[in-house]
Amino acid sequence: MKKLLSVVTLAAVLAGTAVFAEDESPFSFSNELGTDVVEITPDSTSFPGIYDEMYVELETEKVSASVTARVYFGLPDDRGALYYSADDFDWSLAFRPVSGLELSLHNGIYIPGSYFVVEDDNEGLGNIGSDGFTVAFTGVPSLTLAASLPFGFESDANYFLDADNKYALSTVVGAFYEFEELFTVGASVVDLGLDSLGIGVYGSVTPIEGLAVYAGYSHGEGFWVSGGDFVNLSASYEVGNLSFGADLEADFAESMHAGISVGVGITEVVSVSVASTYDTAYDAFAEGEVWLNPAVGFNLGDMGEISVGSEITFSSEGFGSIIFPVAWTYSF
Repeated sequence: MKKLLSVVTLAAVLAGTAVFAEDESPFSFSNELGTDVVEITPDSTSFPGIYDEMYVELETEKVSASVTARVYFGLPDDRGALYYSADDFDWSLAFRPVSGLELSLHNGIYIPGSYFVVEDDNEGLGNIGSDGFTVAFTGVPSLTLAASLPFGFESDANYFLDADNKYALSTVVGAFYEFEELFTVGASVVDLGLDSLGIGVYGSVTPIEGLAVYAGYSHGEGFWVSGGDFVNLSASYEVGNLSFGADLEADFAESMHAGISVGVGITEVVSVSVASTYDTAYDAFAEGEVWLNPAVGFNLGDMGEISVGSEITFSSEGFGSIIFPVAWTYSF
């Protein structure tokens, strides 16, 4: 309830500020209406519901703010329902009192080399912001420094001391440097002084037009692998109306996650793409899980975009599930 009230309050502030916007609007907005149509597994067939997700962002010289909220029209337990999910709310606030200094809440600041192209996401240890309070300094050209104290609501509090009165404060510090559009380097340290210590070192390079490569080494907890010491590697390449992407996250002991994607612009209106990922353990490499996502996109100009596709999972044990995501996205 407190999270919902916070998001609603922030949305009201953004909406109220919009009334006073002049000339070029500092606001951007998007709305996505979609459904997975039907979910089929070896044991069942069900309707996964319909969702509507709204995103609004304010960007000015002094203040940035955003809210993402998704409402579901679902059928849990075979009963019709309307509901929010706390996992589908997101928000951020940032204040820049002077040039080069930013104070923010619930704001991610990602080191570029931590990016995964296929997943369109970042390695967790590449985030030098947090869901809590962050101070970032950009007063030196091309350099970003940040320190953050992660925390959430009461259930996600960041305690200074644990139940045994031992130091328990979670922290994040890091920096990255961007040399024009050629390369970036950066590093992060998470939970210094704690057993959950995490370290990340990342870099990216754009050696030729259309090609970008992202790589890093991390010690801590990974997204898909078992953790410990692991590497991330990703690349994108665009030429004409073709685009390619590849991801890899692999630890040195047990497991790996790999992904690949291909996209083609057929016309200015129609595009097709296919993406696939593979999660597996080294001692049972052929027994991993495959995710496959073919999709078609339609660019309707001022009417937004429509995407139609399917998501299929299967493994050495056979078919896992299939859904058919369909979405219409409108933005301005």
